[in-house]
Amino acid sequence: IASYGENSFTINANKSDDNSGRVMYIGQKANVTLRNVNIKGGNLTDDNGGAIYCSGTLNLVNSTISNSKAKNGGGIYIENGTFTMNGGTISDCSASKGGGVCIFGGNFTMNNGVEISNCTGDYAGGIIIYTGGTFTMNDGATISTCTSLRYGGGVVVYDSDDENSGAGGTFNMAGGTISDCTVEYGCGGGVYV
Repeated sequence: IASYGENSFTINANKSDDNSGRVMYIGQKANVTLRNVNIKGGNLTDDNGGAIYCSGTLNLVNSTISNSKAKNGGGIYIENGTFTMNGGTISDCSASKGGGVCIFGGNFTMNNGVEISNCTGDYAGGIIIYTGGTFTMNDGATISTCTSLRYGGGVVVYDSDDENSGAGGTFNMAGGTISDCTVEYGCGGGVYV
């Protein structure tokens, strides 16, 4: 799905009531590219992935995710899927875990020109990497002004409760910037491991 020229188009779920719905679901066999698209208005306080639930392959190019909330992954919830972002923003999203992004056994690559900002969570304002998930942050990517109530204003790398599972998260910071992220009562304003 692409919008060419100066104007982008918007997919707005416009869900103001709690648990009223998400914007988009990317299934296991799907391979989707969105270019110059604004995705907003998801609201799933008892489920995951406010704007997007991804268990397939999703590429976002110069696109935005905003103003969405969920139980986990206010902007996007990745479960054994692959999410790549080249340019664009995730902003003003909220969740219990991973205000912007929750990765549960999948991969998220954040490339040049991508910014995650003004997202909030009880755990991980920006991103939580959970149970076998991998997050790679490359040059030119930014996580800023995200807030968490307890741990990791910017990023939380979660280690499994089961010490024998080996299923903790992985964070590869090859470049980019994490700045002005805060925690109200816990630890790790920028990153909590």
